Amino acid sequence: DFLWNNSEKIKRSVLMNDISKGGINMLDVEELFDSVKAAWVTRLIKADENDIWTTVSKHYLKFHLNDNFIFKLNFCGKYKPEILDNVPCFYRDVLYAYN
Repeated sequence: DFLWNNSEKIKRSVLMNDISKGGINMLDVEELFDSVKAAWVTRLIKADENDIWTTVSKHYLKFHLNDNFIFKLNFCGKYKPEILDNVPCFYRDVLYAYN
């Protein structure tokens, strides 16, 4: 907390740099979380149709799982598709990270 008590005294982007560039090789945690969420999509696509763990996911994404259509959409920028309005936050975050 001493680095960022109320404002950034040392920019996080600087700390994430290589040591030779003045950083400390700090891990970008947000990027790590996004990569874990994106990997979840790959596991869902490759999962066996009868795997129990996919039941909830398929329930929320059932209208768009044909031919993996929902995973081909572009969610970048300000565009937030209406088809995700009734999808829980976790699945929305997963789709945004995957995209």
